[in-house]
Amino acid sequence: MRHLLAKTNWRNAARRIKKAKLVILFLDYDGTLAPIRRLPHLARISSPAKRLLRRLFKNSKIEICIISGRSLAEIKRMVGLKNLLYVGNHGLEIGEKNGINTLPQASRIKRRIKSICGRLKMFSKQFPGFWVENKGLTASLHYRLVSPSLTKILTKELTVWLKNQIPDLGVTAGKKVWEIRPRTKRNKGWAVQYISRLFPGQEKLKIYAGDDRTDWDAFKKIIQRQGIAIQVGKNNNEGHKNYFYLKSPGELTLFMEKLAALLRKSNLKEEKLTRRIYARES
Repeated sequence: MRHLLAKTNWRNAARRIKKAKLVILFLDYDGTLAPIRRLPHLARISSPAKRLLRRLFKNSKIEICIISGRSLAEIKRMVGLKNLLYVGNHGLEIGEKNGINTLPQASRIKRRIKSICGRLKMFSKQFPGFWVENKGLTASLHYRLVSPSLTKILTKELTVWLKNQIPDLGVTAGKKVWEIRPRTKRNKGWAVQYISRLFPGQEKLKIYAGDDRTDWDAFKKIIQRQGIAIQVGKNNNEGHKNYFYLKSPGELTLFMEKLAALLRKSNLKEEKLTRRIYARES
């Protein structure tokens, strides 16, 4: 995997960005826009990153979509910017003008998740630092604060419990967290396709930045459509020509700064060309 901001890589990416009629920028939150913290509520987007999101949003050549494993309500609150597109719970909730696009059986799933979260609390007593987060349609089982000496035992016991008690639900692993989700075609890759279809008939370039396993579904869709996939954090040595990495959320902010400058120059050139054409026709 190549570093996106290396001179040759950025020059090639910039060429594609300038050529596109519309750029759709998909951004994960935890570990991408904001550094991962010991507790989720401490993961805050930096002021420079927030300013750049505002700046980018004002440009007519780009649409911005935040895709997170957090609930839709929480990710909107954490980012705190109106008029962006938001996707919560790994694609299970999509914010729309007239409400939330979600699963037809959402109410039933929420009741089930609530019940499961209550039953899982017994592990918190046995393993200090383990806690369960009810996100409505999904649940996160956090073990970042569990002592390393207990993590292996917790993993073994919890794996058996989940297999026996909720075989009909999906369980995925993230960074020091397990996610319980309904089995559905909806994931971050599905959400990328759904959002992209909101902007038909344009020569689009899709860019997705994420850091975790739940982002791989989106990376696959982005690469299939000749977009730009950006792994934030560890370089996993994936060799695809459209798969890049950035070292940290700080480098992602630098990327957004370069992107904003590039789109601004592109817009200025188009405005000058439009004025010339208008002058000739007048």
